[in-house]
Amino acid sequence: MTREQNLNRRYGRATVENSSNATRPVSKPYILVAISATVCYLNSLFGEFVYDDFEVFETNADVRPSTPISNLLTNDFWGIPLERNDSHKSYRPITVLTFRWNFLAGGLDPTGYHVINVALHGTVSALFFHICTRILGDYGNFQTGSLPLLCGMFFALQPIHTEAVANVVGRAEILCAYFYLLALLSYINCFPDGTTNASSKRPAKYSRLWLVSCIFWCVLSLFSKEQGITALAVCIAYDFIFVCKIKGEHLFKVCSSPTVLLSYRQWPKWAVRLVERLSILALASVILLYLRIVIISRGFVLSFTKSDNPTLFHPDVWTRFRTYSYLCALNARLLLCPSSLCYDWSMDSISRIESWWDMRNVQTLVFSGILVCLCCYGLKSSSMSTPSHETTGKSKKSYSKTLDSNENDIRFKDNFKYVKSQHCGLKMEEFESLQRRRIVMFSLALMIIPFLPASNLFLPVGFVIAERILYIPSMGLCILVPFGISILFGKQTKVEEDSSTHESPNKIRFHETSPSSWSFSLSATGTVLTYSLLLLFAAKTVHRNSEWLNKEELARSGLKVNPTNAKIHVMLGNVLAKKGLMACERYYREALRLRPHYVAAWENLGLVLLNTGRAQEAEKCYLKALSIKPNSADGNINLAHLLRVTSRWKEAHEQYVKALSLRPNNPQLHYFHGVVLEKLGKRKRAEEKYLKTTELTPSDPIPFFSLGKMLLWPVLRKEGKNVTEKVIKKGEEYLRKGLALDPLDINSRLLLVQVQLMRGELDSAEKEVRFVLTHDEYNINAEYVLGRILELKGLLKQARHYFLDVLKKDHLHNGAIAALQRIAKKVK
Repeated sequence: MTREQNLNRRYGRATVENSSNATRPVSKPYILVAISATVCYLNSLFGEFVYDDFEVFETNADVRPSTPISNLLTNDFWGIPLERNDSHKSYRPITVLTFRWNFLAGGLDPTGYHVINVALHGTVSALFFHICTRILGDYGNFQTGSLPLLCGMFFALQPIHTEAVANVVGRAEILCAYFYLLALLSYINCFPDGTTNASSKRPAKYSRLWLVSCIFWCVLSLFSKEQGITALAVCIAYDFIFVCKIKGEHLFKVCSSPTVLLSYRQWPKWAVRLVERLSILALASVILLYLRIVIISRGFVLSFTKSDNPTLFHPDVWTRFRTYSYLCALNARLLLCPSSLCYDWSMDSISRIESWWDMRNVQTLVFSGILVCLCCYGLKSSSMSTPSHETTGKSKKSYSKTLDSNENDIRFKDNFKYVKSQHCGLKMEEFESLQRRRIVMFSLALMIIPFLPASNLFLPVGFVIAERILYIPSMGLCILVPFGISILFGKQTKVEEDSSTHESPNKIRFHETSPSSWSFSLSATGTVLTYSLLLLFAAKTVHRNSEWLNKEELARSGLKVNPTNAKIHVMLGNVLAKKGLMACERYYREALRLRPHYVAAWENLGLVLLNTGRAQEAEKCYLKALSIKPNSADGNINLAHLLRVTSRWKEAHEQYVKALSLRPNNPQLHYFHGVVLEKLGKRKRAEEKYLKTTELTPSDPIPFFSLGKMLLWPVLRKEGKNVTEKVIKKGEEYLRKGLALDPLDINSRLLLVQVQLMRGELDSAEKEVRFVLTHDEYNINAEYVLGRILELKGLLKQARHYFLDVLKKDHLHNGAIAALQRIAKKVK
């Protein structure tokens, strides 16, 4: 006889058996959930880096293994030092570490990053299914063992997860959820004697090792994404609901007579252990919050902009309250019906609710009403708590002992005696009702608690709505919705008493369908409804993945949902501008119509106008952008480039100085400032700027070529005064450094040949020219220079051949004509 059977006999419980358990393939449901989650995201593997991916991978040096790994501990998610004022304080070293591993394996190839995201989502889906089997398993014994599988399938196919999975930076959410579930699973394992729904004993013992494991996984979840800290709060909710089975009447009695809490010496053991666990979890939460906010981030982020979260800057507190309350309802609607998904909800996508008469307040009230009703249902006392008229006085007395650790056991034993003798079916329904309330309460806790930090209700965040942050809260809904379907459309299980003489007299046998059953143990209507929902979810997920494949598709899909979002118009304009399509101008102008003070739109429109030869209009756009935001780095940079292109060297010099004060480590700024200084004749300062560029980008050959040309051209043109061999040698050295990085730069190599000819190094010069011709056999300049070298060597016939080739390609080439005339005279 197993330990569970011994406990059942000891406490007078009915043993629940499933006739299909003996032959049930345990691994099949896990594989089904994981494969379903993976297959739906296969088309996302071919996606590019989009949206926030650019900032994380192409401009963040922390993802590259060449940078010190210690930078992960001092920089935020975007590679900005945490002590800087412009840091977002998003500290996620675990996530960035996985990006470094991806970079080490495949560089900046997006496929490897997408593969890891999809694999992690499949793993999280299987782990969520396992959590559901632990939480809902015993309820399944009474109704449908397929309920955990149904929850797992809903989570695996939920379209709201697309942003977290298809967008590479969404890995922060997936990793956070993975460690989040491990923390919850560790907490469930703290109670080896069982905390199942069918069990009515409040455990007086728990495993401290598993509790430490729970805190450890919570730390990893926190350092993957900030939401991870709420895992401890969900564990506390699990403890109250499933472990200690605290109901609304218990809370009411404690609140009505708080003096009960003072007599702690009379507490039962389970209450003492509960306080002990809560103290440990609360202390861990305080330490982690202090470490994360005070020590690591040095305070909350203060760099949010009005465009990211406009409601945050509204002066009226009631407008903020109404709008943020409505946003909670809107997030819930997106979870229930993810039909209108968009990657960006900033700016004016959702207008502020400035009046109590706004009809959107009705949605908030409906959402709040449903939430309150579900909470009241979960906290309402079961009819089982009221003793039957046929129970003895002794039994009635036991019901009043709400803090007695054996109360539930006595009640359960008496009820099952009554079940067996009188109304087994009725009492079982009453017991199921109690379990339903617990599951509903935990689903609400798992849905609400992880969402609170991102709700804007308590702490400001830098977004209005972000679908990726619903990855963990969706778990609560993915339990609640299938649970409701199973209640409404579940098949009635047949309950019969086993009359075998050799079995326990209290054993009851339940016949149910295997969890892997294609009908999910639902009625025909429920099965059709469930499969319809799952197929709709899967189709929407696959379609949504296709919208995340590239920037253009993503932007166009965003405009379908939020056509008034100026930021999306600018993004689509940027994509079209890179393709050289003039349609980009229309989107920039539309963004400015929607948001006249949008600085980025003015700056990008200026670029288009400048590239199409409308420099005066472009300058007006840049000046307009700077009038709105004088310290705009991009605005100052673009204006400096415009002044350089239009040869206004003095103004360009002043503008580059200002731009560099805003972005002192921008290599492009240093380089073009060097070009301007060279034009102004300030070659010493120009050399300093070029050298600074080589320090910032040592793998870029262009600044080396510019240094070499600046030093050598005056020598070759005989413009320099007091030119020394040291200057020539330095210029030659810069050219060779550049050619080491880019050996096929023809102009720099030919310049090096000119220096060698000036020194009389004919053999070296000939070797360099022949190298050029092997890679560019039609290069006229190389052929002419080779003819000159052969002429100087006295090889007139060969030289004449190359000069004739030059004239065939350019019959007006003066140098070749003069050379042929010289050769003709020498031959005569």
